[in-house]
Amino acid sequence: MPSLGAAAAAAAAAATAASTAPLLTRLTPAAARTSVLALARPPVNALNTALLRELTSRVRQAERDAERGGGGGAALVLTSDSDSVFTSGLDLTEMIKPERDVREFWGALQELFLALYGTPLVTVCALAGTSPAGGCLLAMACDYRVAASDAPKARIGLNEAKFGLLAPPWFARPLADCVGVRRADKMLQLGELLGFADAHRVGLVDELVPKADVLARATQVAEEWVANGPAEARHASKLVLRAALIDWLTANRAADADLFVGRVLSHGTQRAVSEYLASLGRRGPR
Repeated sequence: MPSLGAAAAAAAAAATAASTAPLLTRLTPAAARTSVLALARPPVNALNTALLRELTSRVRQAERDAERGGGGGAALVLTSDSDSVFTSGLDLTEMIKPERDVREFWGALQELFLALYGTPLVTVCALAGTSPAGGCLLAMACDYRVAASDAPKARIGLNEAKFGLLAPPWFARPLADCVGVRRADKMLQLGELLGFADAHRVGLVDELVPKADVLARATQVAEEWVANGPAEARHASKLVLRAALIDWLTANRAADADLFVGRVLSHGTQRAVSEYLASLGRRGPR
């Protein structure tokens, strides 16, 4: 097994090589009131600190654009440049860095979740491919999820337990809201991932359409929600069920980060993450 130092050095070299590449692609849909952001960090759109921060910035920019447009109600569709993966989840190489970097990484994820989960924008996630762990969190933070009916290898769920990690309350609560408490309890303990058909059956995915139609249908849903009624009333209704979790995370960000950092930097987790990263290297590019 390579040392943690060697793994971190390799990760840093890869990050430097990719530092000038765009992390997001802004697509122009046919619908004027909807922005489309596509994750664009190949090969699997792993969520690193830079991508998390860029996503948060784009959400806030879309909110400002909506306000300048008269507050008539704007929408955001989140998708991927890849047709096989939405995102592989959190970039595990961020977890074998020094403590300060790990804290910054987790803080960037907290900030993105708060921005996306509570935004006045209508948000729809267009899922053509796999979306585990942090990818599932992003999807659940959106108002609606459209997934591919013809992506048999695609999976979605929170599989943190398989890496010795803990899905915190702000991961677990949205899952329970989607699939029910008993099902979420089982999925969290086992780190269970579901195919899109099963995810649709239990409520984690709202709608299935052919892969070629996922983005168009997601954009259509976004436009329908925008046109449904006053934006202020829709946003206030969103917060009826979400405000408690938003308030909890806002008040407990430091303690939540301490818990994450302590677990991630433990010897057992560092070993598990390093071994997994090494196994990806042995299997070649993914």
